[in-house]
Amino acid sequence: MEQAIQEATQSQETRDDIDRVFRTNYKKSVSYVMARGVNQEDAEDVVQEALAITLAKYDPGRGAKVGSFFVTVLRSRCMDFLSDRQVARSRDGDGYIPHTGG
Repeated sequence: MEQAIQEATQSQETRDDIDRVFRTNYKKSVSYVMARGVNQEDAEDVVQEALAITLAKYDPGRGAKVGSFFVTVLRSRCMDFLSDRQVARSRDGDGYIPHTGG
């Protein structure tokens, strides 16, 4: 019983930490995504997806700080969004020629 209470308390503390990081860094995070050529609405979606992933996957027992974890997830989601958009544009025939390496 004590272990369940302790886990619930840690879980709430973790959610509170994530909420604090998100609220403190929301505007900066949206600006970060927009600086990569993403419009504001899509940038907000990317940031919210990063929050959802952080809430679902962050484990304080693994040693990473919640802020660092969120930034890592945000960068990854941003790159995924840009990659998906690039692929969609190449399919639409807008003249994009994918880099073939070399």
